[in-house]
Amino acid sequence: MALSELSVPQLRAWGRLRSTAVGAGGLLLALVAGPAIGLLDSQGLAAVVAVVVCMLLAMLLWRIPVSAVLMPAAAALVIEQFPLEFADRLTEHVLVFRSLNTTGLSGLFVTPSELLLATAVLIWLVRGMARRDLSLPRSALAAGLATLVLFIAAAAVHGMATGGQLRIVINEVRPFLYVPVLYLLASQLLRTRGQVWSLLWVVVLATGFKGIQGSYRSLLLAGLQPARESVLGHEEAVFFSIFILVTAGLWLFRIKGRLRLVATLLLPFVVNADLANQRRTAWVILPIGLVLLLVSAWVHCTAQRRRILAFGLVAAALSGLYLGVFWSSSSTAAQPARAIRSAFAPSTRDGNSDQYRVIENLDLGIDIRQSTPLGLGFGRPIPHPVPLPNDASDLDPLIDYVPHNGVLYEWLRTGIGGALALWFVIGAAAVVACRVVRVADHRLALMGAVGLCTIAAYVVEGWYDQGLMTYRVAFLVGCVLGSLEAARRIGASAA
Repeated sequence: MALSELSVPQLRAWGRLRSTAVGAGGLLLALVAGPAIGLLDSQGLAAVVAVVVCMLLAMLLWRIPVSAVLMPAAAALVIEQFPLEFADRLTEHVLVFRSLNTTGLSGLFVTPSELLLATAVLIWLVRGMARRDLSLPRSALAAGLATLVLFIAAAAVHGMATGGQLRIVINEVRPFLYVPVLYLLASQLLRTRGQVWSLLWVVVLATGFKGIQGSYRSLLLAGLQPARESVLGHEEAVFFSIFILVTAGLWLFRIKGRLRLVATLLLPFVVNADLANQRRTAWVILPIGLVLLLVSAWVHCTAQRRRILAFGLVAAALSGLYLGVFWSSSSTAAQPARAIRSAFAPSTRDGNSDQYRVIENLDLGIDIRQSTPLGLGFGRPIPHPVPLPNDASDLDPLIDYVPHNGVLYEWLRTGIGGALALWFVIGAAAVVACRVVRVADHRLALMGAVGLCTIAAYVVEGWYDQGLMTYRVAFLVGCVLGSLEAARRIGASAA
């Protein structure tokens, strides 16, 4: 049937179906093409497959512009930045977030994900100029991101001028540039409510896949001595928490449909993988996000406030009961309780980790005072006036350049101006998310609540576990910030 013959409800249904198909197609391409390249690498065929995939991706980006947002989001949620050397190498050795110089192409410090972003930006520019509708976002958030980019560039130049290594500078600067680039693409390419909603589909399907993968690994490692500390990357502390909050939001905002069904069915796998991954940061992000989600639902769903209040009280009661039962337990199910208990009575492992971070933060504070106001610049080793208790460079070769606390690290590298720009971006993003929560459309409002939780997760992970410098987290945050801008625009247009 021709689209011109459809009614308005049918057109909306068609738009939702098309957006869902695009999201599923982009996710499928990320899941199939990437592992194919990784598996064929040992046979010398990876380059051929990569060329074919790049051609197909360019065609897809031209024909379906929104795929420039959905594919990077899917890749960030599915493919690891660092290999963990598990038996199932389905997603660990895919060259998406690793520089091409690691494959023998010396001097090429560009990653396949950056080539994808560059192609997407180029196609967006060409399409916009051809149609004469090219525009840039004009908002406080866009201005804040542009200002942050200027301070990042100045810190990179400052670092190189004072002895910084080019390779280290590139690695440090990357995540701070991913966020504004993906924000630009998402804010301009997401034009309809269905396209914004398709991003949540990608989050649910991709994170659900990682939940299944993590649960499978936890079964393989059951009873292994000594036990492995994690089954997936550190970034999953952010991704799994957002998945759980999205699922809870679908029920709190009373949004029925296939997405809620799929998210609910995948929830046990995600929770099990989150527990098995043993990341304490996850159990800091989740309660903060839950509070933000409940407040968002209270503001938006005015007719359901009694139910939301009851949900919050039940959640608080169950949390207290859980802590009482599992406070002294060492089982996998007791990981959230262990994370809270470690703040008061840490184990030997947690205590050593806490001590390392305390001294590391002390060093960062001293270094910030000594490098004020311009900062240290990128690419130079971070001084340690107070010696660290142990050498962690065998676990993380870049630990002398990129510490755990990303908030203080960004301040040290970019100076006072860069620190203020970063917090301005966080504040402006929170304001946009709160405005989206207040729109009449339930789905857009949920996107605002998810954006608010994502911003909080970004800050928490950045403070505790290098969250600001992780490429995968930066990809997702950029997509979410751009979707918030698009949702605000769509909501205002509908009103």
